[in-house]
This record gives sequence, C-alpha cells and structure tokens, in this order.
Amino acid sequence: MNMSSSLIARFWGGWVRGSRFGAGRKRWAAKQPRLEALEGRVVLSAGYKISDLGTLGGQYDATMAINDRGQVVGWSFTAGNEYEHAFLSNHSKLKSLGSLTLGGGSQATGINDRGQVVGFEQNSRLTQAEIFLYDHGKMKNVGEMTTIPTMVAINNRDQIIGFSTQAGDAELMSGGHLKDLGSLKGLGSVALGINNHGTVVGYSALKLPTVIAFDPITDPLPGDGPRAQPPIEQIIPGIQHAFVYRNGHMTDLGTLGGSSSEAMAVNNHGDVVGWSYDTGDAGQHAFLDHNGTMTNLGTLGGYASGATAINDKGQVVGWSYVAGNSQVDAFLYRDGTMVDLSKLVTSNTGLTLDAVVGINNHGQIAAIGGTPDGSEVALILTPNKTPRNEPVAAT
Repeated sequence: MNMSSSLIARFWGGWVRGSRFGAGRKRWAAKQPRLEALEGRVVLSAGYKISDLGTLGGQYDATMAINDRGQVVGWSFTAGNEYEHAFLSNHSKLKSLGSLTLGGGSQATGINDRGQVVGFEQNSRLTQAEIFLYDHGKMKNVGEMTTIPTMVAINNRDQIIGFSTQAGDAELMSGGHLKDLGSLKGLGSVALGINNHGTVVGYSALKLPTVIAFDPITDPLPGDGPRAQPPIEQIIPGIQHAFVYRNGHMTDLGTLGGSSSEAMAVNNHGDVVGWSYDTGDAGQHAFLDHNGTMTNLGTLGGYASGATAINDKGQVVGWSYVAGNSQVDAFLYRDGTMVDLSKLVTSNTGLTLDAVVGINNHGQIAAIGGTPDGSEVALILTPNKTPRNEPVAAT
C-alpha cells in the first residue's frame, strides 16, 4: 500500500514541492486571519468524521501520507509563514520533525507502518535537497540531490524511493544501497509509489519535450510582412508512460488510448492507479491497472480526473473535474462506483476538499482542505460506523 501524493505535476505537484500557491499567494494569505478552525475538534459529516490537524503556527499545512496506524505526515508553515517544516501527527497535535543543514524548509512525504518517516529538506534557492529518514525521534540525511525530489516514500521493508541518477533515472534505496531502476527508452524515469513487496511505480519518458523558437521578424506568418517583436517559443509536450518495476524489470503499462500516462500508487496486491490520456488525448482519466489490464475509472462529470492512492481493499482516491468543468472535487472509487467526497465536507463545515493524498486499509483518508479566506488545512477523514451514512454518489 502506498500513500503517495504525487502527486500530477500539472495539477497539484506544487504541494510536493512546497509551493502550492506560489510566493504571491502565500504573502497575501499570511496577512489574512484564519477563520474559526476545526483545529482540535472533530466534525461529524455524512459518512466520515473530519479532523483538523492544526498547524505549526502558520497559515498553511498539508497532509502528504497516512499509514495503517492513522499516523499522518506532511508539512506546515511555522509562525510568520517563512518556511515549511515537516510534521508527524500521531493522533494528536502536529510535531515538528526538525531540520537538517540546508535551512530552506522541509517536507515529510512518506511514512510506513513502523512510524518511520521520509521526506526532504531544500535550500532557499531550490537548487539542492537532502533526503531524510526520521526514526526513533531523530532525523538523518540518507542522500543528497541537486534537484527537488518529486516524491519520497518508504515501505515496511525500509526501502525508499525518491532518489535519481545524474542521467535522470529513478533509484531505489534498499539496505543502504541505491539501485538504478532504468527507464523505458533511456530518457529518464520518476518513481512515485512503492508497496511492501518492493514493487515501484511511476512514469518514464518516451519522448522529451521540445521548444521551437519562431521569429516573426525573419519568419513571418503567410501573408504577413516583417514585424518588430521578439521571438515566440512554442513548447511541444513530451510523451511519458506509466511503468511498474518488479523483480528487476520495468514494464510499460501503456495508456487508455492516448499519448501519455502516469502511475501514482500501487497496493500490496500489485494494483496500480494513476492517470492517462484517452484516445486522441481528448480527456485525462483516472485508471486502475489490475494484472496488466488498465480500466478507465471515469470522472465526476467533467473532462479530466486522476487517481492518487489505493489501499489493499481496492479503494481509490483522487480528483476529478465536475460537470461543466468549473471546479475540481475529490473522489472515492469503490465497488465500481466513483463518489464525490467534496460534497460531504462543504455541506456543514465551510471547508472545501482541495485534494486527497492517501487512504489506509481502514479507509481513513488524508486530505488537504481550504477555508474561505484562502488558508490550507490538513485533514483526516475517518469513516463512521453507521452504515446508512454514505458519501453522495456522482451523478
């Protein structure tokens, strides 16, 4: 079971890198008072108890992973909203995990069932990162990188993903040794999820993005004369495919008919979830891959969706545009049905459910919520035991 957030770089990869809104919005929200919080309280809602984990003193925090003991890790701003600090929540208030040597903020992004936490610390220029392991109350450096990791995760065998080679291939740390996982076409790979058997999933490039510089002065459009304006750059997107790595081999999972796909998480049965473009790249849909067969999970009525995590019961969480494509809601997919989780939060709490990043084998969901003033809150959704309280199904 992997509780990755991985999160999709186009949509919410900023959470992984600690810049969900960008510096401008952070400065704006820092001046805004946080509305009456749920912090320290539990709110009953349709199907779930919603718990706010509080913050380390700042306006923003975000969950990144949850284990089967209900422990949650993530990051939170401290007072003044200067830097993010990695946190661990053990059924109580957030605990800062400290820092290493770079001093630019830290994030905890993975936790196993033994309570071992992994993440990274970055420098202020975002040009260097140190991957850490937090165990028995101490944080130690287990690797250094010249790029900011996309995701760091750990399984119950102490195997860690998040490293990459100079050539851009994903690496797996096992027993203190790094193993190059390779790539599908020699163009690099990124690991985003790992299960307790050491199966790794992510994506690998098949074609790199290219940039075409068009100079309208020397190369005017047909029918146009020379114009004095700077060159225009056009970026041609690359192509990437989801992969699964097991028993020393990387396998291309393919797509739902489109050009690209990305695997975000894998459970202990080997079921993989992520997103893929469909035929003609007309839409982007969440998928579930079981024994090499990729199933389209659909959407909540909009044109795009993506799955972010799966537990051993086959329950999947992720995000989807709703009908009209006016907003993105969180979803839970189970028993062949996608339900809208956001409706149960917005109905009686004043919160929005911005993202769901993990689900454990008890059905607890690690989520990120928003308040009307623009603040971010770290949430845990715990299923109620009353059978009749169910989330509202998508229409």
